[in-house]
Amino acid sequence: MPKRGHVMSSPGVFICHDLDTKAHQELQILTRLRQRLEEVGATVIVYPGHVSDDGFLSFLNQTLPDLQWFILFQTSTTAQSYQVRMAVNTAVKLLERHRLQGALRFLASPESSSTEVPAEWTALPTFDGSYDYPRAIEKLVLTLEKERAPLLAPPQTVQALMPTPSPGSAPGGLAPFPSRTSAQANYDRPVLPPGRLVSPANPLPLHEFYFGTTERGRAIIGLSFLLVATLVLGTVMALLLTHSAQTPSTGSAAAISYGRLEFFNTGLTGADNTTGICDGLDIHLQNLRSPQSGQSFYAWLLRDKSQLGGALLLAKFTPVNGRLDLRYNSPNHQNLLNSYSRFLITEESAALTPDSPTADLTHWRYYAEIPQVPDPQAETVGNTMVHYSNLDHLRHLLSSEPQLDQLSLHGGLSVWFFENMSKIFEWASAARGTGVPRNATEMRQALVKILDYLDGTELVSHDVPRGTPVLVDPTVGRVPLLTLDEKALPVPGYIRHIELDLIALTSSPHSSVAQRQLAGQIDSELNRVKANLDQVRQDARQLVNMAPKQLLASSTIPLLDDLLSQARTAFIGEVNPATGLRSGGAVWIFDHLPELAALNVAPYKA
Repeated sequence: MPKRGHVMSSPGVFICHDLDTKAHQELQILTRLRQRLEEVGATVIVYPGHVSDDGFLSFLNQTLPDLQWFILFQTSTTAQSYQVRMAVNTAVKLLERHRLQGALRFLASPESSSTEVPAEWTALPTFDGSYDYPRAIEKLVLTLEKERAPLLAPPQTVQALMPTPSPGSAPGGLAPFPSRTSAQANYDRPVLPPGRLVSPANPLPLHEFYFGTTERGRAIIGLSFLLVATLVLGTVMALLLTHSAQTPSTGSAAAISYGRLEFFNTGLTGADNTTGICDGLDIHLQNLRSPQSGQSFYAWLLRDKSQLGGALLLAKFTPVNGRLDLRYNSPNHQNLLNSYSRFLITEESAALTPDSPTADLTHWRYYAEIPQVPDPQAETVGNTMVHYSNLDHLRHLLSSEPQLDQLSLHGGLSVWFFENMSKIFEWASAARGTGVPRNATEMRQALVKILDYLDGTELVSHDVPRGTPVLVDPTVGRVPLLTLDEKALPVPGYIRHIELDLIALTSSPHSSVAQRQLAGQIDSELNRVKANLDQVRQDARQLVNMAPKQLLASSTIPLLDDLLSQARTAFIGEVNPATGLRSGGAVWIFDHLPELAALNVAPYKA
């Protein structure tokens, strides 16, 4: 497995499949695809076991961010695999964040092309190998050759703290494919886009091109030059006025924003690692001035105002055209928000990199912080009245929630909400199965687990037959997704608990307009998720109380279908008919919660 931070000398490709050793023909196609990619210089990664293994998703999360391409090797059963669906979702998220070159789909059997699949799968560039797989493989390889543009690479100004590309590699650490000498000469190679500079068939002489051939032509050209000069002058004046408006003054420096810092989830914390999700930073700043001669800028994360020391150096840099564009991943995937709440840029000697920010505040240049002032409005937590700050609420959501910590559920509300939602979808898929239901015992176990997580272990006995044991981890299952009776629970269910922190954020005088708008959108999505889960619960209650014979009857299939449909929508949202893209659901909520902690960077004001 490639090590994180290592720059590969050849493009890396992850092939995701759900084949077993009995699928001889499809295994042959997979082997040929892998060999062909390796022939043209790609490093191909395939999970050594089966996707149903417990270690598959962890392997994917550790491996995929270091690669450039994801290929879904689709067969007739692939769409039924929960693990494959999660793998595709992971690839799409990395693609949206420009951390993956591309995601492709390869159809390996005639049945795979007619199988109903998620809408987002059909949006992937697709190669149909069900009838002529050698040709489809060649077309896929040619597409990878044509689309070998480099991934977004850290700007040179901050590469001193980033991995350095190996000699001879392309920008961004992506080496070009070797020339394809073995391909058939008459193969329909994809047409490359025309160059931006195209010579005309009959070019004019240079003096006629610039000055025209008639008095009227020369007059038109002169008028054109005058109009262009006027436009250029107007643009320059507008830029000067804009720049002067953005130049900090003594009285308004605090109101000026030079850009934003956003937390994000690298996806590498894994299902078993509940340290939280904010282990990455995206920083985009503009209009920065240049440091003085012999000086450099240093970007830091600082701890809370009440804490001393422990600053984290993110980068040593000099702005390029006034900009800083930096992506930082915590090397050990530490939840950065759990330890840090402030951002600082200092101007210090370029000759020696400091271990901590200078104590001379006259060298502090740009700054941002998450508000840490306790809200004057007290909240009741258990039997205690507390005054939480915006920082407290953000940490409850994204890194550490005190009530959950007491129950040994570490990592914050969002982590457990997402993990438990993914299990609901997994168990709904297991209960429905493929084709006609065949095993009533396994179906019933999946239904009981769904109700354990929805109701919580304290209240699930009301929804399952008398004497039914709890089938989930009792620690994890103690906090439900739904809040059926808040007085009977140790803490509110996850959906209600997240809503309470969102309400507190939106009512805080220290929240920004953007925070309130995003919190409102997340709350609306939570309401939709809750409606889906209410229906999942109703379906599961009805199904779990059926006799085995009735559970396996064909008349029960529509109810099982609804159970799976509601669970799928609750987890991965719905497809927008206008765009064909999926949005909403627990996945959308989980991805957007870290944006609530975004910081606007302004000039430092002592």
